[in-house]
Amino acid sequence: MQGQSNAQAAPLTSHGSTVAESPFIRSYGTNHFDAGISGADRAWSFGGGDLHYDSGAVGQWPLQMANDLIRTEQVPIAVVNGAHGGQPIAFFQRDDADPGDIATNYGRTLQRLDAAGLTDDLSGVLWYQGEADEENAAVHVDGFRALLADWRDDLGGARGEDPPYYVFQVRTTGCGSVAGVALREAQRRLGHTDDVTVLSTTATPGHDGCHFSWPGYRVLGNQVADTLRRDLFGGPSEGVAAPDPVSARFTPGHDTVVVQLASTDELTVDPGVAADFRLVGSTATVTDVAYADGGRLEVTLSRPAPEATGLSYHGRIGDGPFITTSRDVGLLAFGSLPIAAPTSITATSVRVAYGKAATVSVEATPGIGLRPGRGARGWDRARLRRPGGRHGVDRPAREVAEARPAPADGPLRRRRRARRRRRRGHRGGREGALADRGEGPAEGGSGGPPPAGRQGRGARGRPGRGPGRRPGGREGALPGGARRQGDAAAAARPTDRDRPGPVRRGAR
Repeated sequence: MQGQSNAQAAPLTSHGSTVAESPFIRSYGTNHFDAGISGADRAWSFGGGDLHYDSGAVGQWPLQMANDLIRTEQVPIAVVNGAHGGQPIAFFQRDDADPGDIATNYGRTLQRLDAAGLTDDLSGVLWYQGEADEENAAVHVDGFRALLADWRDDLGGARGEDPPYYVFQVRTTGCGSVAGVALREAQRRLGHTDDVTVLSTTATPGHDGCHFSWPGYRVLGNQVADTLRRDLFGGPSEGVAAPDPVSARFTPGHDTVVVQLASTDELTVDPGVAADFRLVGSTATVTDVAYADGGRLEVTLSRPAPEATGLSYHGRIGDGPFITTSRDVGLLAFGSLPIAAPTSITATSVRVAYGKAATVSVEATPGIGLRPGRGARGWDRARLRRPGGRHGVDRPAREVAEARPAPADGPLRRRRRARRRRRRGHRGGREGALADRGEGPAEGGSGGPPPAGRQGRGARGRPGRGPGRRPGGREGALPGGARRQGDAAAAARPTDRDRPGPVRRGAR
């Protein structure tokens, strides 16, 4: 562990971490700032959280983190904490001419790791610093990247590669204010550019404007343990990652901003959290925030604000309201997230008859979903809707929605089956119809005149229409050019004249 006072995690506001102590949590040496005291302490000690610059001091949340991992993974944990409160990032830099210089914080920590035999056997490095840098985001980022490069030169991982690196996003700008968000935005972006994992503190309880009480550090320690359990031991991942925005886009009315998050884990949005959001480039305000399926936040504005260029989330001092995962991990603070213009979509009505399957493909606009829905008169239709229902499209990409299959049976299907059965049972009458027209019966046909009672009657039992002349019919309708004498292929089609017995008017 490295950083300033929240990494040191000494009992600045409350004690109580002795309940997390264990004989399987150990530390080596001391994080004392005096070179002589630090150099003289070269021994293993039981780890403790309610300590300051003492042998075995690991801090309250690191102690709880180790205790939680021991409970589930049944492994001993060694914690080496080199943090020093109230210091800017320049204080922690390496002396490149003498990396092990005991007069520097970097050198004292490196000597402790060397003496303990842990320099090339680390499972993780956790960094919590930035309050002392206030809003000097560029200075902070440059300093951290230099420090990260030095760590990667000097430290090795227990698994034969670089250990994973974790960066806490600080809760406040300095102590006592969340007005600025530039440094916290810079820390959030480190997770996108520098191969580190950014951890959230925006929803950690027990916050006094700068530090946390033991109950707050205990929650933070459990959340860090969840992250390490996921990364080092293959533990569960749901609700572990800090919600991190990746993009924002206006809806067509410019009165709502849809924020897409990196994770699709479901979030809890406390009432009143809208007050912690700010629009950049507009006097409009945020009136409501809601979670939508697919890892989205729908941010409602007080009025249409097409002039807005960005969206910020500042968080707050103290307890709630928050936006959290199922493990109470808070949404990362962010600043001036660009808001893109709305994307249009053209919807086409699609109808699918019962018994027919169809696939409808659309280019889905972010924040809009496609669902199948039952229409009138036995049709299925595809229509657009707002996200949030069970059939919503969760991702802003080409999506495919399959129309619901029709019922296995129905009146229309039964009538069609009955018609087919009747025709199969009276195929012999077709040859008689051919003979009556002077074409002669087909080989093996029965021939003969048409049935009694049907002379001179055409399709649908109406007089004056001969076979093959039924307009609009589905079975027995012949093409216009197929009514010539001798057209055996056309005449071979079955007609109502071929069927024995009367046909009711209107029968289909």
